[in-house]
Amino acid sequence: MNLEKTINQLQDIPIPRPPEYESHLVRRCFDLANKKLKYFSPEDLRIMIGQNIGLEYLIPIALEVLQREPFIEADYYEGDLFLSVFKVDKVFWEKNLELKEKILSVFKDNLDDFKQLDLDTQEDLYKEYEKL
Repeated sequence: MNLEKTINQLQDIPIPRPPEYESHLVRRCFDLANKKLKYFSPEDLRIMIGQNIGLEYLIPIALEVLQREPFIEADYYEGDLFLSVFKVDKVFWEKNLELKEKILSVFKDNLDDFKQLDLDTQEDLYKEYEKL
């Protein structure tokens, strides 16, 4: 994958310019779709993955981040990036079984760190893990 490119450059159909009445999230997604992948922060990944935008490009990057720091706090709380990845639509995971196995493996390999998270986050993560 070319990290020098943006999601809009990689996709056949770029994300259109938002209307004048856009929300903060719409504006942010538009801006991120035009940001080179190599400059994406964990928070950028969390936002776009949460909106199901560019998953084929962003999930592998998020996986690399999570392998280094499994329960990284993207913006809100420890484990928020992991939770966003877990919540990705099942159709994506069915088409990308290798990525699914990798994310499940990262989770299983880091259960000791998982137990250090607050109970609500543990519950949310485990629920999504079970769904996968």
